Order: sequence, then C-alpha cells, then structure tokens
Amino acid sequence: MLTLVTTGLIPPGDDFSVDAAKVDRMAEQEKVKLKEKNTGELCRLTRKLKSKSAVGIPEEPVPPELLVDMFMKLCTMLNPAG
Repeated sequence: MLTLVTTGLIPPGDDFSVDAAKVDRMAEQEKVKLKEKNTGELCRLTRKLKSKSAVGIPEEPVPPELLVDMFMKLCTMLNPAG
C-alpha cells in the first residue's frame, strides 16, 4: 500500500518569497510544486511511502523525522523579499 505524505508552506507575510528557480531544481528529484493561492504562493512537497499493509490504515505511522525533513527542504526555498 502507498501512502502519500504532503507538506506545504506559504511564506509568512511579505517578508519572504519562494525562489521559483530552487523549486524547479528540486522538481528534478522530488515531487514539488509551486501554486498561486489567494493567500499567497503555496509550495508543496509530496512523497510516497510504502507500507506493509495491503488495505486499510497503514500499520506504521509517518515518521516525524520525515515530516521535519520535508518542511526543512521547503524552508530552503525561501528568500527574503526585497
């Protein structure tokens, strides 16, 4: 069974922006997208996790370390606005 894990980041206020060039470079290795929302730009990173479960809820939880790693990768694409 595959589980999709998605993290998203909207830059806070007008202090930061997402570097589209960095998103493009990362998109060559990972599933990352930049979308314009009415609240600002949304940068989204998605990964697929394999589970031993055949159906239903996966037996293994999503490791917190994976989520932190995904958020940190998104944060590396932020630039000070300016």
